[in-house]
Amino acid sequence: MPYFERLRRDDPVHFCEEHEFGPYWSETRHADLLAVSADHTTFSSEGDITIVNQGAIEGALPMFIAMDPPDHTVRRRTVLPAFTGPSVKALEQQIRERAATIIDALPVGEEFD
Repeated sequence: MPYFERLRRDDPVHFCEEHEFGPYWSETRHADLLAVSADHTTFSSEGDITIVNQGAIEGALPMFIAMDPPDHTVRRRTVLPAFTGPSVKALEQQIRERAATIIDALPVGEEFD
């Protein structure tokens, strides 16, 4: 996409000050994403990392993606076995069937969102 190509080239770590959902940072290069992901002291995941503040949703549980170590690490270890190669392979047929159902239901020859 030309927009992301321009961001990666001209402004790879971009701050969007005004947006309908509030200000946000975007990193558009892989190396920058890795650096941010590895430095939870400088770039914390705690707090609002989603468009909608999850704390404002009644009954919403904390998401481990919005946590820093050690809390994130403990929760990640719990779910990690579900994402090994064999575990994902066991779900492949079901995922393909669901994806095909969604795609087959899309309108043909007309715009959709």
